[in-house]
Amino acid sequence: VCDPAAVEPALERRMALARQVVQLVLLLRNRSQINVRQPLARILLVTGTQVRREDVELVRSIILDEVNVRDIEYVDDSSGVVRRSAKADFKKLGPRLGKAMKAVAAVIAGWGDAEIRVLLEQGVLAIETEQGTAEIKAEDVEILSEEIGDWSVAYEGGITVALDTRIDEALRAQGYAREAVNRIQSLRKKLDLALTDRIRVDYRATPALAAAIAAHDAFIRNETLALGLAA
Repeated sequence: VCDPAAVEPALERRMALARQVVQLVLLLRNRSQINVRQPLARILLVTGTQVRREDVELVRSIILDEVNVRDIEYVDDSSGVVRRSAKADFKKLGPRLGKAMKAVAAVIAGWGDAEIRVLLEQGVLAIETEQGTAEIKAEDVEILSEEIGDWSVAYEGGITVALDTRIDEALRAQGYAREAVNRIQSLRKKLDLALTDRIRVDYRATPALAAAIAAHDAFIRNETLALGLAA
């Protein structure tokens, strides 16, 4: 039986935000073809009415653990990671605006990130024309995005997330170590070993993989209950 007194709207709001951010980051990983076992350095969140930094900080560890990213950074606008432009949808606006269509389309084409952000957050933006005020809804406009540098960007429901897709040697080594754990655990399962059974691991690897295994020897042994790793 539900106890209304036990409901925490603020907690539910934060968890809903965490789920949305996680889904967007996983989407970006998939789009960039980066396996979730490969650690990445950071994600960038654009703060605003839909994303408050204090809410994100309370679910920070959950987000980072789910997406295997080291850090979250915050910015007030997305102009540093994506160039956005807008284009009027003539099929939707033409019948409604008539003679004002051409002027309104020109204004929309001249919008910068600030105007586009207001439109996406509020769902509507007013444009003054000689024929009067035209209310432009988000669905009346096509938003075009061009990603900048090594950032992969996704937007949904007022939330903009950018993923730093650069992988340095340290991150790559951590990814190799996680892959090694995955392979060893698969072998444990195939051999039907008990959860507490200890093992010894012999392996052959490329120089880069061998270096990663050596660097993360303790982590791999702890995760797989291995007494030793021998090349």
